[in-house]
Amino acid sequence: MLRRHRLAQLAGLAFLIAILWTFLGVFFASQEHAIALARGYPEDGDERALHTSAVCLVWALLSPFVIYIADRLPLRAPDTRRNALLLVAIGLVVAWLRALFDASVPGLIRDVPLSPSRFRDTVIAVLHLHFLFFAVIVGVTNFVRARAEADEHAKREARIDAELVQAQLRRLRGDLQPHFLFNTLNAVTALVHTDPPAAEQTVRKLIDLLRTSMSGSGGTEVSLADELDFVSRYLDLQKVRFGDRLRAHIDVADPDLLQARVPPLLLQPLVENSIQHGIRTRPTGGEVDVRVFRDDDMLRLEVRDSGPGCDPEAPFRRDSIGVPNTRARLEYLYHDARALSFRRDGEEFVADIRIPLRYA
Repeated sequence: MLRRHRLAQLAGLAFLIAILWTFLGVFFASQEHAIALARGYPEDGDERALHTSAVCLVWALLSPFVIYIADRLPLRAPDTRRNALLLVAIGLVVAWLRALFDASVPGLIRDVPLSPSRFRDTVIAVLHLHFLFFAVIVGVTNFVRARAEADEHAKREARIDAELVQAQLRRLRGDLQPHFLFNTLNAVTALVHTDPPAAEQTVRKLIDLLRTSMSGSGGTEVSLADELDFVSRYLDLQKVRFGDRLRAHIDVADPDLLQARVPPLLLQPLVENSIQHGIRTRPTGGEVDVRVFRDDDMLRLEVRDSGPGCDPEAPFRRDSIGVPNTRARLEYLYHDARALSFRRDGEEFVADIRIPLRYA
């Protein structure tokens, strides 16, 4: 397969070279013909076309050799100066041989060789042109190589960055799952002595929730429908603990948004934060609302609670894991430090997520 691919590349290169030099041959022949007509010089059109075609045919045959030399002597550090001097020397030799051929063509066509002085003058006249052709081919080869190497380097860096992000996201998610489990088990412990049936029901719901969490693909994104289903199960579990003190609602403005892609375990830490700061400390409890809507090309997710919340500028304790973890994951995924923000909206404390709206 690789050999066929290489042969296809070489065939394509040969075809491109043939097309290029055919175009140049037609261009130079028509230019010289136009100049001769404008100046009133007599010329043999067939001879001129034959001479120009021969010149371009030789360069078409030489081009692969020049490309090979340029590829073996790349103009890049640390050998830039040495390779440049070698290329200049080789270019002068090639240009000199090409000039000798050009000076010999008229004699081959008309069987009347040029005089020594005319032959020398012709060689000198076209020497610089052929050296320019050599330099252009070398320059284009180095440019194409540099672009290919830059693209490969960029792809390699992108792969490394993606692998680093994936590793970081896996670590963050690995931190989040034990944190979630610990907090929930802590709540079950409190219920064991005060309400054993509720503790048993909580354990069952926790097992169901953990099964859902661990059966996920482990990817960086899930559908919003799956994420909201997980949050709904988590709220059901918390309602066993808090009873009527916890009133929760999930509102999706557009059903189509349920197919949007979001990071897994995105909302649960924010809902947990609302319960801890907005419900647990209040004898009468309160409300936790999850709202999802579209804002132009952005997906907006809000977690609102009716409690006092936290200071929006410093909403978390140093030992907090869930919400800082969520902020870090959003920043890694979307390169936006403000993807998660906090504010007060009247009597409500709001955790606001803004991420690009993207579907599978």
